[in-house]
Amino acid sequence: MTGGLCFEALNNGGDLETDMLVILNDNVMSINESTGAVSSYLNRLLTAPMYHRVKDDIEDLLDELKETELLDQHLPRVKRLGGKVIEKAYKLKTGIKNLIMPSMLFEELGFTYYGPVPGHDLDVLIPMLEKVKGLHGPILLHVISHKGKGFEWSENHPEKYHGAKAGFDPETGKLDNKPTTKAAPSWTEVFADELLQAAEKDEKIVAFTAAMPSGTGLLKFREKFPKRFYDVGIAEGHCVVAAAGMAAAGMKPVVAIYSTFLQRAIDMMIHDVAIQKLPVFFCLDRAGIVGDDGETHQGVFDTAYIRMIPNFTAMAPKDDQELRAMIRYGLNHDGPISVRYGRGSAAVAKKPMQPLEHGKAEIMREGNDLYILAFGPEAYQSLEVAEELEEVGYSVGVVNMRFIKPMDGDLVRELAQKTGRIVTYEEGVLMGGASSGVLEIIADAGITAQIRRIGIPDQFVEHGKPELVKPEIHLTKVDLKKAVLSLLEDVASGVKPSKSIAQAVS
Repeated sequence: MTGGLCFEALNNGGDLETDMLVILNDNVMSINESTGAVSSYLNRLLTAPMYHRVKDDIEDLLDELKETELLDQHLPRVKRLGGKVIEKAYKLKTGIKNLIMPSMLFEELGFTYYGPVPGHDLDVLIPMLEKVKGLHGPILLHVISHKGKGFEWSENHPEKYHGAKAGFDPETGKLDNKPTTKAAPSWTEVFADELLQAAEKDEKIVAFTAAMPSGTGLLKFREKFPKRFYDVGIAEGHCVVAAAGMAAAGMKPVVAIYSTFLQRAIDMMIHDVAIQKLPVFFCLDRAGIVGDDGETHQGVFDTAYIRMIPNFTAMAPKDDQELRAMIRYGLNHDGPISVRYGRGSAAVAKKPMQPLEHGKAEIMREGNDLYILAFGPEAYQSLEVAEELEEVGYSVGVVNMRFIKPMDGDLVRELAQKTGRIVTYEEGVLMGGASSGVLEIIADAGITAQIRRIGIPDQFVEHGKPELVKPEIHLTKVDLKKAVLSLLEDVASGVKPSKSIAQAVS
């Protein structure tokens, strides 16, 4: 109910006067507790005993005069019944409703409102459904339910039990029986910690979330800076526009959001942020393959839809320290900017972080035969492949691209000319993604080079843990190694390989 699309549908349905039943399942929560004026309005409907008592008394009277179904039609039809008493009673019912609940939202939109009804009491719910299914015109039935009803652990901790994963034990309530050893902080935790540190020093920093304060790591920010924290509910388009307004007023808004959810606000990113070149910082959590969250939540399109928007800068860190550097960089960038990071533990930096330079990549390893251009933590897998192939006589370089947009075109052109062989590696879509940017740079320069691309193919990625899904879409270290070797079959590096291609892959 916090999303604009819902009101567009209600507006259209109420105007058409079509026979339809809308069931509003109100359980006070999505993942976190609901926020905003609509949520407050629905709560007021639950706490208006005077209205319900008067309403019930009047309806009892009306039931004796005529069938309820006839009274719940439009007033002109009631008038045709010819009963002045009925007409006055109908007006009295409506007047009492407007007096007690003057902002009867659904009635004003053209819907006849029924409820609230207890959703877990079937002795009440089923007769109510039987009653309203025969009525004409748009009907809205307000049903009250409790998230996790019937399961003690979920009732007490609905946010924690929002999504049960493999290993969940319904008998004990344990979500995972595996040991809780944690080798490294998550990408989300790194982001949250760095943002909090920055906000302590800069009071212009404000944080936005679209009903995901816990998932995006903003709970501590909300606790420490409640007046600089904005949860707009499940309304991503509004989230972006509100952040744009803050940026126009001189603030430094950070929009912490899942990659897949930002897709709902592409129009706002273009018209309200990018055209005005406003410094809104988009921090895209759950970028790439997200595992248990499922097919709809795979964060694989952001590289493509951000690349197409003018004035945008887009970054992808290889490890925790680089993410911290990118957070600091993004907070002080004069224009629209984004950083993408995945779910799970962050790669741990192996050496101190050097200052970022806008649009510049990092050469992690030099090579003579081929270069792997990696976008994000895939840089470390690329290094492993390069080191393994060195043992069999190949000289493979690795570049941590850092910037998806603007891309380090000078370096891409230089390496393509130097080796004539490039492999790109990204956890995003190949169609229009980061690798497409590499192809564009090389093609526009008129450079002839052999190129292989490892990334998300032109298909929707099914639900499944990354370790199960990635082999299915050829997005593993083994696939990267095969792609590299496919270009090295005719290499003339001057160093004869000590093993065959097949041996190198194995």
